[in-house]
Amino acid sequence: MKTNIYIIHKETNIEYKDQIIYIENKNLKYRIPIKSIKSVCILADNSLNTNFLRSCLIHKIPIYFISGMGRYLGKLNNIYNGAVKNRLLQYELNSNEERKLEISKYIINGKINNSLQMLYRLRRLMNYQLSEEIDQIIRNKNSVNRAKKIEEVIGCEGYIAKNYFQGYGKCLPLKFNFEKRTKRPPLDPSNSLLSFGYTLLANNIMTAIETNNMDPYIGFVHSSNKNSPALVLDLMEEFRAITVDYAVVSLIESGKINYYNDFKINNNGGVTMNSNAKKLLIQYYEKRLKTKIIYDDRKIEIEKIFYKQVEKFKRAIKNNEPYIPFSFR
Repeated sequence: MKTNIYIIHKETNIEYKDQIIYIENKNLKYRIPIKSIKSVCILADNSLNTNFLRSCLIHKIPIYFISGMGRYLGKLNNIYNGAVKNRLLQYELNSNEERKLEISKYIINGKINNSLQMLYRLRRLMNYQLSEEIDQIIRNKNSVNRAKKIEEVIGCEGYIAKNYFQGYGKCLPLKFNFEKRTKRPPLDPSNSLLSFGYTLLANNIMTAIETNNMDPYIGFVHSSNKNSPALVLDLMEEFRAITVDYAVVSLIESGKINYYNDFKINNNGGVTMNSNAKKLLIQYYEKRLKTKIIYDDRKIEIEKIFYKQVEKFKRAIKNNEPYIPFSFR
């Protein structure tokens, strides 16, 4: 089974020799066959060995670069041209407002359904009073299907997300409570964890999209005109709650992360995580991805569902069929 590699410490030496990647710093020595690596995430300033970079390009292993604030900076990947036909189809659909609106509704409905399932689960397991937030989401859910423009879909989704995070924040231990989602910068430790986790999820979804020879920058809900991977942002919507949100609440509930020692307030008011917090969240996130759940009548790891959903999405736009988003139970 292939694995994702995360480099979170500075002054980590990474080298390649004889089909083996060697990772070493003052705290660890690690070696892994290059054929066992799915992706590499660089989360700290390090000098990268040229042989290591070349070997990743040859073996089609993407290298993602993430800032200390958890912001996606870019990636290094090999040149490929298998996506040409799919790109042309994406370009064509991107200018078809009717089909674009239809696809956007499928995507956002998938996100709403899984967000509701997360609140139901938190209410059941933790006995929190979430009926008000859940009722608000249910009442506004039909607004998405009635929308005549994508801007209306986005507006409905924003209002529903506000209610969701109000409920989600209430379920966290007192110190980690928050009332609303904040980003760029995140203004509290919980939002910092969520932002970092969403960046990890985006990397996984991008890999699934590129593996399926699609263009990650041509999306439907999110604007393709901005310098951001719009299709990645689209297709990660249905997975946010069951992967990152789940991992964050599990980590905080474990008591392993320290509110005072694992976070730092910056001059702009933003909160950043230290390397220990990043390491812990990565562990909980990766554990969540390896969890097997029911999908198409059989148990499968969540991470594999990313690839299967991208395949379904590609098939839906290719054959002009409805897109059936992943539904968590």
